[in-house]
Amino acid sequence: MYKYSCPRWYGTENDIKHIVVPENTTENRVIHQAKNISNHITGSKSCHIRLIQKYHMLIKPTKSYPSLTQMTFNEDNSIFILNENKNNNKNI
Repeated sequence: MYKYSCPRWYGTENDIKHIVVPENTTENRVIHQAKNISNHITGSKSCHIRLIQKYHMLIKPTKSYPSLTQMTFNEDNSIFILNENKNNNKNI
């Protein structure tokens, strides 16, 4: 969980968001990813990120609906996925 503060021409946008990352992700990588997401959401280029809470979450499926079978799980469905294998993230 993190809080962003993003300056805009009309004022500052603030909000609290959640981010899901692999368990061994460093805090610097989390901040970098949160900043990219927040900049994209707000249209800012200089969001400030403050980490609030780190937690381990377990999701237990209890009921599947018919639309689940129509979803594709082997594609990159998000532009915000933190890819550990990309070369441009090596120094983060």
